[in-house]
Amino acid sequence: MPVAAPPASRQSHAGGWAAVLGAGVFIFLLVLLLWSDAPRTVVAALLPTATPTPTLTPTPTFTPTPTPTWTPSPTPTWTPTPTLTPSPTPTPSPTPTPVPADQSASGKWIEVDLSEQRLYAHKGQETVFSALVSTGIRRYPTVTGRFKIYLKYRSTRMRGPGYDLPNVPWTMYFYGDYAIHGAYWHNNFGRPMSHGCINMRPHEARWLYNWAPKGTLVVVHP
Repeated sequence: MPVAAPPASRQSHAGGWAAVLGAGVFIFLLVLLLWSDAPRTVVAALLPTATPTPTLTPTPTFTPTPTPTWTPSPTPTWTPTPTLTPSPTPTPSPTPTPVPADQSASGKWIEVDLSEQRLYAHKGQETVFSALVSTGIRRYPTVTGRFKIYLKYRSTRMRGPGYDLPNVPWTMYFYGDYAIHGAYWHNNFGRPMSHGCINMRPHEARWLYNWAPKGTLVVVHP
């Protein structure tokens, strides 16, 4: 009995599988070869490339040149010149008024100082009373010299050019119409005010009137 030949289909199938298998191996090797470099390339492509941030170069800070501080020159301290203390001028002792030789028997006498506008009552060398007075103005000056009280009135009327004064108190005439008396019509004692008489405050004129008797010496000097 004749042996039958194998079917042609099996041979064709075996050859096809061999070709497929060879192709698959080739592809596998190719892929394997490519894969060894591809991951690096792919990963490198996928990873973002870091762009380096530019480093900020700091702007240099401007340091101003220090302005020199003005130091004022010290003001020189003024040293006061020592004041010379003058030596005190010794106060001269008052010169006692000489007792006039023609004083009254009682030793009382009256002095009138025209420059001081002051009257003094003395007993011997002792001054017992002093008061400001008003003597004659330049047009009607008071007489100067040595006189004696010759007439006394507790109150009298006085008349003259430009005046008529009633009840002039404590009047003592020592030369003509010149008298020492109280004056109630002004209060400017210490300066010339009269027509030649010696004006006194009424209460002081009263004291002098009661103290000085007729014949009392009156000395009037500049």
